[in-house]
Amino acid sequence: GGDPLQFTNLSGVPAYAAVEQQLDTRLDERLQEAAAEPAQPFCSGDGNPGLCPCGNESEIGAGEGCRNSSGVGAVLEASGSPSVANDDLVFHLSQGPPNQFSLLLQSDSTRSVLFKDGLICLGNPLHRMELVVLDGAGSGSTTISVVTKGGVTPGDTRYYQQWYRDPAGSCGMFSNLTNALIVNWE
Repeated sequence: GGDPLQFTNLSGVPAYAAVEQQLDTRLDERLQEAAAEPAQPFCSGDGNPGLCPCGNESEIGAGEGCRNSSGVGAVLEASGSPSVANDDLVFHLSQGPPNQFSLLLQSDSTRSVLFKDGLICLGNPLHRMELVVLDGAGSGSTTISVVTKGGVTPGDTRYYQQWYRDPAGSCGMFSNLTNALIVNWE
C-alpha cells in the first residue's frame, strides 16, 4: 500500500549521499571534457531539432547526421584548438559513404531545414570551405587553414557542417549532411 505519488526523502541516507557525490563528480568531469573540446556538436539527425526527410533518423544520442546508405549517420568532429593564433583546427568526417565527394560549409548563423537526405543546420550566407574526398572507409579530413579561408577572428562564433554525396542514400536524393558543430574562436 501507500500513496504511489509519495516520495521518500533520501538526503539523509549515507548510500544516497555517496551516489549523489559520484554523480556530481562525473557530471563535473564531463562538463570539463566538453569545455575542452575545440567544437561543440549540435543539430544531430536523431529527431532533435527536427525529423529527417524520410524517417531516416539516426540513433538518439549518437551525435550523427541523418542515416545514409551505410545505415548510420555521418559524424563531423574537430581536433586542434579554436585559437586563431594557433590556426590548427582540423575537421574530420567519419561514417560517410566510401569514395564520395564532401564539402565543408561554414556560416555565422543557424537554422534547421530539410535538405536532400538530411538536415541543413547552417543559415545564410553559407561559405564553401573545402572539398574533401572521402576514403574507402567513408572518412576524410580538412587540410586548409580554417582561420584564413573562413576569415575568422578572435571572438567570432562560427557553425560548421559537411555535405556529402550519397548516390544510394535513404531518401533517393543523392546527398546528405553530417551533424553540425559550433566553434567559439579565441
